[in-house]
Amino acid sequence: MINEVDPSEATRFGGVNVGPCVCVCQDLVDWRKPLAWQVGYLGEKYDAWVHQPVDQPIRLFGNSFLEANTKTSWYWVPVFWLPIIFYFSWYCFTTLAQETTRLSLTPDFSISVHKYSFPLLFALGWFLWSFIEYSIHRFIFHMKPPANNYYLITLHFLLHGQHHKSPFDGSRLVFPPGMASILMGCLYLAVRGVLPGVLGDCVFVGALCGYVVYDVIHYYLHYGSPKRGSYLYSMKALHVKHHFEHQRADRHRGFRVMCPRRVALSDTHASFLFSPPVCPTNHRRI
Repeated sequence: MINEVDPSEATRFGGVNVGPCVCVCQDLVDWRKPLAWQVGYLGEKYDAWVHQPVDQPIRLFGNSFLEANTKTSWYWVPVFWLPIIFYFSWYCFTTLAQETTRLSLTPDFSISVHKYSFPLLFALGWFLWSFIEYSIHRFIFHMKPPANNYYLITLHFLLHGQHHKSPFDGSRLVFPPGMASILMGCLYLAVRGVLPGVLGDCVFVGALCGYVVYDVIHYYLHYGSPKRGSYLYSMKALHVKHHFEHQRADRHRGFRVMCPRRVALSDTHASFLFSPPVCPTNHRRI
Protein backbone atom coordinates (compact mmCIF):
# COMPACT_ATOMS: atom_id res chain seq x y z
CA MET A 1 0.00 0.00 0.00
CA ILE A 2 1.15 3.55 -0.72
CA ASN A 3 1.01 6.16 1.97
CA GLU A 4 -1.94 8.29 0.98
CA VAL A 5 -1.91 12.06 1.07
CA ASP A 6 -4.63 14.62 1.11
CA PRO A 7 -5.96 14.87 -2.47
CA SER A 8 -6.08 18.64 -2.13
CA GLU A 9 -2.30 18.64 -1.76
CA ALA A 10 -1.83 16.47 -4.81
CA THR A 11 -4.19 18.48 -6.97
CA ARG A 12 -2.06 21.63 -6.86
CA PHE A 13 1.27 19.89 -6.64
CA GLY A 14 3.88 22.65 -6.66
CA GLY A 15 1.63 24.91 -8.70
CA VAL A 16 0.96 22.38 -11.44
CA ASN A 17 -2.47 20.84 -11.72
CA VAL A 18 -1.53 17.17 -11.85
CA GLY A 19 -4.82 15.78 -10.64
CA PRO A 20 -5.73 13.85 -7.51
CA CYS A 21 -3.82 10.67 -8.37
CA VAL A 22 -0.23 11.80 -7.96
CA CYS A 23 0.36 10.21 -4.57
CA VAL A 24 -2.76 8.11 -4.09
CA CYS A 25 -2.71 4.50 -5.16
CA GLN A 26 -5.55 2.79 -6.94
CA ASP A 27 -5.17 -0.80 -5.77
CA LEU A 28 -4.94 -2.45 -9.17
CA VAL A 29 -1.60 -3.97 -8.17
CA ASP A 30 -0.12 -5.29 -4.95
CA TRP A 31 2.61 -2.77 -4.06
CA ARG A 32 4.08 -5.18 -1.52
CA LYS A 33 5.19 -7.42 -4.38
CA PRO A 34 7.38 -6.81 -7.47
CA LEU A 35 5.39 -5.10 -10.20
CA ALA A 36 7.10 -6.45 -13.32
CA TRP A 37 4.99 -9.58 -13.53
CA GLN A 38 1.75 -7.94 -12.32
CA VAL A 39 1.22 -5.09 -14.78
CA GLY A 40 0.59 -7.34 -17.77
CA TYR A 41 -2.65 -8.50 -16.17
CA LEU A 42 -4.06 -4.96 -16.05
CA GLY A 43 -5.10 -5.27 -19.70
CA GLU A 44 -7.14 -2.31 -20.89
CA LYS A 45 -6.69 -0.60 -17.51
CA TYR A 46 -2.91 -0.43 -17.91
CA ASP A 47 -2.69 2.71 -20.04
CA ALA A 48 -4.74 4.84 -17.65
CA TRP A 49 -3.01 3.32 -14.60
CA VAL A 50 0.57 3.90 -15.80
CA HIS A 51 -0.18 7.57 -16.57
CA GLN A 52 -1.35 8.30 -13.01
CA PRO A 53 1.96 9.15 -11.27
CA VAL A 54 2.56 8.05 -7.68
CA ASP A 55 5.09 9.06 -5.05
CA GLN A 56 6.36 5.55 -4.43
CA PRO A 57 9.61 3.78 -5.31
CA ILE A 58 8.87 0.81 -7.53
CA ARG A 59 10.28 -2.65 -7.04
CA LEU A 60 10.35 -4.39 -10.39
CA PHE A 61 11.87 -7.78 -9.57
CA GLY A 62 11.97 -10.09 -6.58
CA ASN A 63 15.54 -11.10 -7.41
CA SER A 64 17.88 -8.63 -5.68
CA PHE A 65 20.54 -8.87 -8.41
CA LEU A 66 18.07 -8.08 -11.20
CA GLU A 67 16.53 -5.28 -9.17
CA ALA A 68 19.92 -3.71 -8.43
CA ASN A 69 20.77 -3.68 -12.13
CA THR A 70 17.72 -1.54 -12.92
CA LYS A 71 18.92 1.29 -10.67
CA THR A 72 21.86 3.67 -10.68
CA SER A 73 22.89 7.05 -9.32
CA TRP A 74 23.20 9.80 -11.92
CA TYR A 75 26.93 10.36 -11.39
CA TRP A 76 27.82 6.85 -12.55
CA VAL A 77 26.86 7.86 -16.09
CA PRO A 78 29.71 10.38 -16.53
CA VAL A 79 32.07 8.36 -14.32
CA PHE A 80 31.61 5.27 -16.51
CA TRP A 81 31.37 6.85 -19.97
CA LEU A 82 33.59 9.95 -19.95
CA PRO A 83 36.89 8.01 -19.90
CA ILE A 84 35.67 6.04 -22.91
CA ILE A 85 34.67 9.25 -24.69
CA PHE A 86 38.05 10.86 -23.98
CA TYR A 87 39.91 7.80 -25.20
CA PHE A 88 37.88 7.47 -28.41
CA SER A 89 38.22 11.20 -29.10
CA TRP A 90 42.00 11.08 -28.65
CA TYR A 91 42.28 7.94 -30.78
CA CYS A 92 40.13 9.35 -33.58
CA PHE A 93 41.91 12.69 -33.76
CA THR A 94 45.42 11.24 -33.66
CA THR A 95 44.52 8.62 -36.28
CA LEU A 96 43.09 11.27 -38.61
CA ALA A 97 46.18 13.41 -37.97
CA GLN A 98 48.30 10.74 -39.65
CA GLU A 99 46.55 11.76 -42.91
CA THR A 100 46.25 8.16 -44.09
CA THR A 101 42.46 7.93 -43.78
CA ARG A 102 40.53 8.03 -47.04
CA LEU A 103 36.82 7.80 -47.78
CA SER A 104 35.99 5.75 -50.86
CA LEU A 105 33.14 7.26 -52.85
CA THR A 106 33.47 4.90 -55.83
CA PRO A 107 35.75 1.91 -56.52
CA ASP A 108 38.05 4.27 -58.40
CA PHE A 109 37.73 7.46 -56.40
CA SER A 110 38.42 8.34 -52.77
CA ILE A 111 39.08 11.50 -50.80
CA SER A 112 41.43 12.18 -47.92
CA VAL A 113 39.84 12.84 -44.54
CA HIS A 114 41.68 15.61 -42.67
CA LYS A 115 42.06 15.69 -38.88
CA TYR A 116 39.95 18.83 -38.72
CA SER A 117 37.02 16.76 -39.99
CA PHE A 118 36.77 15.23 -36.54
CA PRO A 119 34.50 17.97 -35.05
CA LEU A 120 32.12 17.62 -38.01
CA LEU A 121 31.95 13.83 -37.68
CA PHE A 122 31.55 14.20 -33.91
CA ALA A 123 28.64 16.62 -34.41
CA LEU A 124 27.08 14.22 -36.91
CA GLY A 125 27.14 11.51 -34.26
CA TRP A 126 25.56 13.82 -31.69
CA PHE A 127 22.77 14.63 -34.15
CA LEU A 128 22.35 10.91 -34.84
CA TRP A 129 21.86 10.21 -31.14
CA SER A 130 19.29 13.02 -30.83
CA PHE A 131 17.31 11.52 -33.69
CA ILE A 132 17.54 8.01 -32.22
CA GLU A 133 16.54 9.16 -28.74
CA TYR A 134 13.52 11.09 -30.02
CA SER A 135 12.38 8.19 -32.20
CA ILE A 136 12.73 5.60 -29.44
CA HIS A 137 11.02 7.84 -26.90
CA ARG A 138 8.08 8.69 -29.12
CA PHE A 139 7.42 5.51 -31.06
CA ILE A 140 8.56 2.78 -28.63
CA PHE A 141 8.53 4.16 -25.10
CA HIS A 142 5.17 5.87 -25.66
CA MET A 143 3.47 3.24 -27.71
CA LYS A 144 0.13 2.04 -26.36
CA PRO A 145 0.57 -1.71 -25.96
CA PRO A 146 -2.36 -3.93 -26.97
CA ALA A 147 -4.63 -4.51 -24.00
CA ASN A 148 -4.70 -8.27 -24.63
CA ASN A 149 -0.93 -8.71 -24.86
CA TYR A 150 0.58 -9.46 -21.45
CA TYR A 151 4.17 -9.48 -22.73
CA LEU A 152 4.05 -6.14 -24.59
CA ILE A 153 2.46 -4.44 -21.59
CA THR A 154 5.19 -5.85 -19.34
CA LEU A 155 7.91 -4.80 -21.80
CA HIS A 156 6.48 -1.29 -22.06
CA PHE A 157 6.41 -0.94 -18.28
CA LEU A 158 10.00 -2.13 -17.91
CA LEU A 159 11.30 0.14 -20.68
CA HIS A 160 9.56 3.38 -19.77
CA GLY A 161 6.18 2.95 -18.10
CA GLN A 162 7.72 2.63 -14.65
CA HIS A 163 9.36 6.05 -15.09
CA HIS A 164 6.02 7.73 -15.77
CA LYS A 165 4.36 5.80 -12.96
CA SER A 166 7.02 6.88 -10.45
CA PRO A 167 8.75 10.04 -11.78
CA PHE A 168 10.06 10.88 -8.28
CA ASP A 169 12.28 7.79 -8.14
CA GLY A 170 15.77 9.26 -8.51
CA SER A 171 17.40 5.84 -8.88
CA ARG A 172 15.73 5.25 -12.24
CA LEU A 173 16.18 8.58 -14.02
CA VAL A 174 19.30 7.53 -15.95
CA PHE A 175 20.21 4.32 -17.75
CA PRO A 176 22.33 1.88 -15.71
CA PRO A 177 25.73 1.48 -17.43
CA GLY A 178 25.16 -2.24 -18.00
CA MET A 179 21.91 -1.69 -19.89
CA ALA A 180 23.30 1.32 -21.73
CA SER A 181 26.34 -0.71 -22.80
CA ILE A 182 24.09 -3.09 -24.72
CA LEU A 183 22.41 -0.19 -26.53
CA MET A 184 25.71 1.53 -27.26
CA GLY A 185 27.27 -1.73 -28.43
CA CYS A 186 24.47 -2.17 -30.97
CA LEU A 187 24.84 1.46 -32.07
CA TYR A 188 28.61 1.03 -32.47
CA LEU A 189 28.19 -2.04 -34.69
CA ALA A 190 25.55 -0.26 -36.79
CA VAL A 191 27.68 2.86 -37.28
CA ARG A 192 30.79 0.84 -38.10
CA GLY A 193 28.74 -1.12 -40.62
CA VAL A 194 28.00 2.09 -42.51
CA LEU A 195 31.25 3.99 -41.94
CA PRO A 196 34.23 1.66 -41.63
CA GLY A 197 37.30 2.28 -39.52
CA VAL A 198 38.04 5.51 -37.75
CA LEU A 199 35.25 7.40 -39.54
CA GLY A 200 32.70 5.20 -37.79
CA ASP A 201 34.53 5.68 -34.50
CA CYS A 202 34.33 9.47 -34.89
CA VAL A 203 30.58 9.38 -35.43
CA PHE A 204 30.07 6.88 -32.62
CA VAL A 205 31.95 8.90 -30.01
CA GLY A 206 29.81 11.93 -30.88
CA ALA A 207 26.67 9.85 -30.39
CA LEU A 208 28.02 8.49 -27.11
CA CYS A 209 28.75 11.99 -25.84
CA GLY A 210 25.25 13.07 -26.87
CA TYR A 211 23.80 10.19 -24.85
CA VAL A 212 25.77 11.13 -21.71
CA VAL A 213 24.69 14.77 -21.92
CA TYR A 214 21.09 13.68 -22.55
CA ASP A 215 21.01 11.37 -19.51
CA VAL A 216 22.54 13.91 -17.13
CA ILE A 217 20.21 16.66 -18.37
CA HIS A 218 17.22 14.38 -17.95
CA TYR A 219 18.16 13.90 -14.31
CA TYR A 220 18.57 17.66 -13.87
CA LEU A 221 15.16 18.32 -15.39
CA HIS A 222 13.64 16.29 -12.57
CA TYR A 223 15.77 17.55 -9.68
CA GLY A 224 17.30 20.85 -10.74
CA SER A 225 16.05 24.43 -10.32
CA PRO A 226 17.06 26.29 -13.51
CA LYS A 227 17.08 30.07 -13.67
CA ARG A 228 13.99 31.76 -15.11
CA GLY A 229 14.36 32.52 -18.81
CA SER A 230 17.28 30.14 -19.30
CA TYR A 231 17.40 27.38 -21.88
CA LEU A 232 17.26 24.76 -19.11
CA TYR A 233 14.20 26.54 -17.73
CA SER A 234 12.37 26.00 -21.02
CA MET A 235 13.56 22.41 -21.14
CA LYS A 236 12.22 21.69 -17.67
CA ALA A 237 8.94 23.45 -18.45
CA LEU A 238 8.32 21.15 -21.39
CA HIS A 239 9.38 18.06 -19.47
CA VAL A 240 7.10 18.90 -16.54
CA LYS A 241 4.22 19.22 -18.99
CA HIS A 242 5.22 15.94 -20.60
CA HIS A 243 4.89 14.12 -17.28
CA PHE A 244 1.90 15.84 -15.73
CA GLU A 245 -0.21 17.44 -18.46
CA HIS A 246 0.47 16.16 -21.96
CA GLN A 247 0.09 12.55 -20.91
CA ARG A 248 -3.45 13.21 -19.74
CA ALA A 249 -4.50 15.12 -22.85
CA ASP A 250 -2.31 15.10 -25.94
CA ARG A 251 0.39 12.53 -25.26
CA HIS A 252 2.16 13.18 -28.54
CA ARG A 253 4.02 16.15 -27.09
CA GLY A 254 7.14 16.84 -25.07
CA PHE A 255 9.21 13.93 -26.38
CA ARG A 256 12.29 16.09 -27.00
CA VAL A 257 14.44 16.37 -23.88
CA MET A 258 17.37 18.34 -25.29
CA CYS A 259 15.73 20.41 -28.06
CA PRO A 260 12.46 21.82 -26.74
CA ARG A 261 10.38 24.40 -28.48
CA ARG A 262 9.49 27.56 -26.57
CA VAL A 263 6.86 26.93 -23.90
CA ALA A 264 4.51 29.58 -22.57
CA LEU A 265 4.39 29.39 -18.77
CA SER A 266 1.66 30.52 -16.42
CA ASP A 267 2.59 32.01 -13.05
CA THR A 268 1.82 28.74 -11.34
CA HIS A 269 4.12 26.83 -13.71
CA ALA A 270 6.81 29.43 -13.14
CA SER A 271 6.60 29.03 -9.37
CA PHE A 272 6.91 25.28 -9.83
CA LEU A 273 10.12 25.69 -11.80
CA PHE A 274 11.68 28.14 -9.36
CA SER A 275 10.96 25.95 -6.34
CA PRO A 276 10.70 22.27 -7.25
CA PRO A 277 8.08 20.79 -4.94
CA VAL A 278 8.89 18.50 -2.06
CA CYS A 279 6.82 15.37 -2.45
CA PRO A 280 4.45 15.10 0.52
CA THR A 281 5.32 11.55 1.54
CA ASN A 282 9.08 11.25 1.27
CA HIS A 283 10.34 14.80 0.64
CA ARG A 284 11.99 14.19 -2.69
CA ARG A 285 11.93 16.63 -5.55
CA ILE A 286 11.09 16.64 -9.22
